[in-house]
Amino acid sequence: MRCAREQTSADGLTICRELYLSCAPTPGAEPTAAQRGAERRVLHLQTMAWPNYGVPRSTGPIRELLAKCREGRAAEGGGKTLVHCSGGVGRTGTFLASYAALASTAWHPSNAPVGPDFSLLPLVRALRRQRHPMCVEGREQLFFAYRVLADEANRDAGSGWG
Repeated sequence: MRCAREQTSADGLTICRELYLSCAPTPGAEPTAAQRGAERRVLHLQTMAWPNYGVPRSTGPIRELLAKCREGRAAEGGGKTLVHCSGGVGRTGTFLASYAALASTAWHPSNAPVGPDFSLLPLVRALRRQRHPMCVEGREQLFFAYRVLADEANRDAGSGWG
């Protein structure tokens, strides 16, 4: 693994690393043609602003990570994304719910606004079925995901959803 680039946000709460991973062959085996010299680019995004079982003070650092995640996926032609916190449940689920909601509303080509009947609950239920029953841990994290959406909408209020 090699780190090609590391950038820390001005507030020191967000770190972006561009890593390159290469495949090591099984000990004693010859590397395959695909393994020789092959590298995989990994965009590693980290925040120091999100306490375990809680929420950040503001949505800014998380919205920055969401935007960088979106940009990274676009640069890779829709490549795979791995999201994880120490437990892989609450913060991970809240991030995924926020990302999926933004992808289907604010970032969607139709720029569909979120109306008064919009609900994250179907999305959270789907995440809980797919990942863990406590994905998005409690009201505080659910409300934070709504705040992320609202803050994105307010940020782009003058120009539509973006």
